[in-house]
Amino acid sequence: MNTQNDIYKTCLYLIILAILLITSISYRYIFLMTSDYVLSLFYWVLCTALVFIPYFYIYNILLYGKNNIPLQGTTNESDEGKLTRPEYYPNDSTDIPPELPKPLRQICIVALLRALAKEQLIDANFKPYGEVNVSQMTYIADAITTIIPISKRWVVFEEFWNISNMKQIRINNNSRKCPISVHDRIISAFRLAAQECQALADSKAYHLWMKQNS
Repeated sequence: MNTQNDIYKTCLYLIILAILLITSISYRYIFLMTSDYVLSLFYWVLCTALVFIPYFYIYNILLYGKNNIPLQGTTNESDEGKLTRPEYYPNDSTDIPPELPKPLRQICIVALLRALAKEQLIDANFKPYGEVNVSQMTYIADAITTIIPISKRWVVFEEFWNISNMKQIRINNNSRKCPISVHDRIISAFRLAAQECQALADSKAYHLWMKQNS
């Protein structure tokens, strides 16, 4: 929050207090002038609502910016830990494989996929590579989408990697506590991705996952 916005917030608080004082006086006046207590109480509640609804809207604008009000389910985090809209590579980007699904085109996810490719856990097109098996690919997909949640995560990866029943595979592996032989290489790739992607390095979800799995 910058100094200018702090001033705006202070002025906004003062205006709110003044309006609440006016509504309270108005409520007392109506209460004394009428015997209809329900009507006078309704009037006070209505006035209070009309004050606070625009107040919270204006507060969000001052706090996040008019076109950057935080959304649920997004992935990137600012320095203050507030959620912001995820950034996507355009469909015609030459920097990433053209068949990469839109949910995986987020900058942080692409950074993770590129790092995994450097570790030869996936190929240059972000597809399964070499001797990496289905269980390991499922672990990778789970790790990525735990750090950066996306909608219908298993469906997205199943279609992109041509793997079936990834959710059930992950559940079975968790129940059996199956070790992942490429675990150290995945950790190494994720650390490399964080070095190259500041938004990922700033993510609390990334640091939490690394702490729990390193």
